[in-house]
Amino acid sequence: MISSYPQEVIDFVEKWAPRLRDPDLVEICNKYFGTEFTVRKMRALRKNHGIKNGLPNHYEGEDYWRHQTKWPKGMYEYIRDNSWGVPSKEMAETVNRKFGTNFTADGMKQFRQRHGIRSGLKGWYQKGHPPGNKGKKLEEYVTDPARVEKIRARIAPTQFKTGERPVNEVPVGTVVTNSAGYKLRKRQMEGAMWERWEFLHQAVWKEHNGPIPEGMRVIFKDKNRQNCDISNLMLVSKEEIAAMTSLGFRSEDPELTEAGYLTVRLRNKIREKKGPKNPLGPLLMAKREQMGLTRRQVREEIGCSAQTVIRIEKGESRTTAKSMQAYLALMGVKTDEEREEVKKAWY
Repeated sequence: MISSYPQEVIDFVEKWAPRLRDPDLVEICNKYFGTEFTVRKMRALRKNHGIKNGLPNHYEGEDYWRHQTKWPKGMYEYIRDNSWGVPSKEMAETVNRKFGTNFTADGMKQFRQRHGIRSGLKGWYQKGHPPGNKGKKLEEYVTDPARVEKIRARIAPTQFKTGERPVNEVPVGTVVTNSAGYKLRKRQMEGAMWERWEFLHQAVWKEHNGPIPEGMRVIFKDKNRQNCDISNLMLVSKEEIAAMTSLGFRSEDPELTEAGYLTVRLRNKIREKKGPKNPLGPLLMAKREQMGLTRRQVREEIGCSAQTVIRIEKGESRTTAKSMQAYLALMGVKTDEEREEVKKAWY
């Protein structure tokens, strides 16, 4: 192809185009070769000679702010470096004075969000922050007398007077049913919700058997939440509830529910006596912790699921030979003799 540019210019463009954008390439070529390139002419030259620059047509990140012309120079850097702890409204006013822009508080908020600039402030009151009108009378924070009268007239019908009690207040000992079907009993007049109310079935159990241990739950033998008689209540752990539910051992017949509970306890006791199916599991876990490895690292190293690693270490079930051998190799069991001994103990 016949070109109006010297070959050395074309060679230079071909060499540097993959690493420079057209505006930068134009500036360098015009400086060193005395050419009169424009960005448009540079693009035409590259297209005619099949030269690709390998860079996006737009600037990104910090490069954008070095070349953009929409915003004043230095504005982005100022907002980026001074935003921490400064509300959007205050930052907008400061930037407008310093750079002659016309940001609003919402505009500044959106600008900082778009460019990933964080202020560290939250849009709500934090715990312990006192209200602005705490300890003040209405006239102290509402200055317009007409508005004060209007507010008083609006709130007067629903405002409690000193010593007045709610019309729907019920006495201590009242039993109600909540939306979930449980019975609640009122135990005192003052305090927060769960200081004033208690679940009736839990209260009945405590009256007959004392406090409920941590991790234990009181359930209904006949699944009827309205039947809070002590003969219909039983104390079970969360794990036992999950097992009874998954196995279908909870019934509307109290005797069947009791039988299901005893069956679950028997299964758990048998498992404890038998011990883990994989006796090496706890040993492998101890070895892993000694080596300073996490389960994630083991999973990534041997190429298995996280659940497989957990099962191996807890000895809950067997795993594939491939995963077993990979785990053993990671723990230092590599020779055939060592593996044979491990397999015998495993199976």
